[in-house]
Amino acid sequence: LDDDIVASPGLVEAHISARRQRPEALLLGRLDQRPPRRRDPYAQAAAVRWNRRYEELAERRADWADCYGANFSAPLEKLRRVGGFDEGLPAVEDLELGYRLARAGCEVVYLPAAGAVHDDEKPGGRILAHERRYGAWCARFAAEHPDAHPRLLGWFGDSTPREILLRRALLALRVPP
Repeated sequence: LDDDIVASPGLVEAHISARRQRPEALLLGRLDQRPPRRRDPYAQAAAVRWNRRYEELAERRADWADCYGANFSAPLEKLRRVGGFDEGLPAVEDLELGYRLARAGCEVVYLPAAGAVHDDEKPGGRILAHERRYGAWCARFAAEHPDAHPRLLGWFGDSTPREILLRRALLALRVPP
C-alpha cells in the first residue's frame, strides 16, 4: 500500500483469503480515487477516469498493465526472484514490476473486495506531469519489450475513426493536453 491509501476494513482479509486460494497470483485490490476537495476540473476528470477503469476491470480479465502498486500483493519468492521494485525508474515502477511478475508466472487477479481509497489531492498540473512521464515510459518500455506494445500503446486504435482523426489532428497541431 502507498502512504496516501485509506484501506477498507476488509482489504487485508481479502488479500489473505485470495492468497490462500491462489498462492502464485499477483493480486490487485480496487482503488477508488477520491475527487479533489478544491475546484480543479482536470483533477476531477482524472478521478472519474480512474474510477471508471476499476469498474471496467470488474468486467474483463486483469493483466500486468493494471498493476498499480498502491494496492497489490504478490508471492514473496517471486518478488525476490524478479528483484522487487526497480528503484532506478523515475516513474511507473509498479507497472514494470507487474510485467516482470507476470512473465515469471504470476496470474494477475482482480480483487474488488480488497478496496481502498486513493486520497492524494494531486492538482491537475501534477497529474499532467505524471501523465507525460507515463507516456514517455510507455514508449520506451514498448520499444524494449515489443510484446508490451499492444497493451501500452494499442489503445490509440481502440477508438472511433472520428476520435482517431481528432487525436491525430491535435497531435499534428501540437495542442497541449
